[in-house]
Amino acid sequence: MKKILNLMTSLMIILLILITLTGCSSNNSTTNDINTNNAITELKKDIPEGDFSEIGEGTFYLNTLSGTSENGNIPVIYVDENYLAGKQFAMEVGVGITTRDFDATKLSTIYVDGVSQEKEQLGDTDTSIYVSANLSTVGIHKVEVLQFDDENNVITYKSAEYEIKVK
Repeated sequence: MKKILNLMTSLMIILLILITLTGCSSNNSTTNDINTNNAITELKKDIPEGDFSEIGEGTFYLNTLSGTSENGNIPVIYVDENYLAGKQFAMEVGVGITTRDFDATKLSTIYVDGVSQEKEQLGDTDTSIYVSANLSTVGIHKVEVLQFDDENNVITYKSAEYEIKVK
């Protein structure tokens, strides 16, 4: 009887060790999946080629908690390091946009660092865009707004910059 009890105890200990090891290995797999899913995906620039200068009617500037891009200023957005591109909790960054006297009969395409983010009907507008988490990197970022005519020629081009810094 004592031999059977020792055998059952040994089997239970082995079973417990196997369950523990299996559980640990599945946690590592989950962690690797999280890291893979949050890796920086390279975004393809899709802004039309050309060396644009400010053209078209209206004014355009950016708004952040630290100020605006009026008069060539570069407003700052402070971001927790864990929320930057490539980090586990990478997230979109919100940027306020103000336009005045834009041609609201034309659709405006908003680009950040050459990558389209949104299409909006802008006129006398106060709105926000949420910039892709893949573009939430430390440094200065360029926002460009383009409007096109019916033949796909650029008729409005406005740009401004903002900067992301770590808190």
